[in-house]
Amino acid sequence: MYSSLSVAFVSTSVILPVVALVAIIGRLKARKITKARLDASDYTILATWVLVLGQLINGVVGGTIGGLGRPLESLPPNTKVIFLKARSSPLLLQLHRL
Repeated sequence: MYSSLSVAFVSTSVILPVVALVAIIGRLKARKITKARLDASDYTILATWVLVLGQLINGVVGGTIGGLGRPLESLPPNTKVIFLKARSSPLLLQLHRL
């Protein structure tokens, strides 16, 4: 089935964005209560959270069908392809730093 590392990876991939969403909702409610206008930082936080959704999907797919959390040698060839794609996709987002 799933290794304990796969379960931990998927759990973390789901729980942390949910916690962040709760914090964002709290911030927006506080802005509404104080009648403060949304500024650039609020929009940046929302845009960043949308990017975090991509990481959530990547973590769930990688942990459930991609083999993250299991030794590479134990994966069948088609799962190795998914594993390597899931592993390298966050690196693609950082190409702008090169």
